[in-house]
Amino acid sequence: MTWQNKNPRTEFDWLNQIPEEVDKYLEDPYCGGVCSASFFKNVMTGMATMGDKDKLGKIDLSLPIYIHGGACDPVCDMGKGLYQLEEQYKILGMEKIKLDVYPEDRHEIYFERNKEEVYRNTLDFVLDQVIK
Repeated sequence: MTWQNKNPRTEFDWLNQIPEEVDKYLEDPYCGGVCSASFFKNVMTGMATMGDKDKLGKIDLSLPIYIHGGACDPVCDMGKGLYQLEEQYKILGMEKIKLDVYPEDRHEIYFERNKEEVYRNTLDFVLDQVIK
């Protein structure tokens, strides 16, 4: 998967904009392998479930939801999927939604150059919900 990058350094550059982080991923024996058919079945089932109106109707509308990701992540259609998910939750009637889309980030937002900002925003969201 090379998404929009015309000259990727590796086939996993879509994960992170920092070459050293991609290298760590490549060096990890538990990463980058071939996924099983069962894995893909579960991913597809999960994606279908996210759009299932019957299942969405069972969500407790009072729950706080934090949606965050990278605008350069091909997995969420370059950030578009994050906005679509937020809109879907709003249509359901959820009001406690926070969305953070990081303009330069790819898939691994907790390992990007702005990881401190990502961690801080996540912690702030959690603390804000616990303190309320």
